[in-house]
Amino acid sequence: MTSTIPITEDDKKALTSLVYRYHLTSFRRADDRELIKELEKQVANRTADLVRIASALTIFGIDISKKGDSQTNFWRDVEKTVGTQEYYEALNRARAEMGRSPYDPRTRFGGGEELVETPNSEAETPTSEGTVRDLVLSSLASAGSEGRKASAIRIEIEAQRGTKLHEKTVGMTLYRLSQETPPRVHRRGRTWFHVEPGTALTGANDEQNTREGPKIKGGH
Repeated sequence: MTSTIPITEDDKKALTSLVYRYHLTSFRRADDRELIKELEKQVANRTADLVRIASALTIFGIDISKKGDSQTNFWRDVEKTVGTQEYYEALNRARAEMGRSPYDPRTRFGGGEELVETPNSEAETPTSEGTVRDLVLSSLASAGSEGRKASAIRIEIEAQRGTKLHEKTVGMTLYRLSQETPPRVHRRGRTWFHVEPGTALTGANDEQNTREGPKIKGGH
């Protein structure tokens, strides 16, 4: 900056704000680039896994390459082969591992071509200690202004419930809570904070909270 023209205090505030926003956006872009690299590597590994699994399925006469555009009919044929109960147990076990709510095979549209999801998921299933959602909110409320990382919350909840959670359950729960209206939690970096009812989020924290999704590695 070569200009020697004096600036007012208001101009200084505006300039300081621009410097802050520039650096913050630069840091976020760097994080996004690292995330993209990580995701690209993860997608490549998943694709290789799918190829190996598809090869194993051919032993049972199931050729994934022939499913084409009609995935519904393809998997319905697989369901007939393995059995409806066994098929949906396998499907819903996979969905639960990813923190997704299960399909209910009893509720169908269009002769079974679409399935309706039930609201039960690992995060919403109550235990004597409460749901994961309840425990996440309680953990952050007790943490106060210090906040907590998703990994620490998961360890705490697992100790309370005496069971293991999928590594992404807490991260996805936090993200969904941050997307509620009004948000119940917000994040600074990798640390999450409880939002008291009636509290307005302002500035960069609010923007970061609403524009960024959960981290990939276990919701950290």
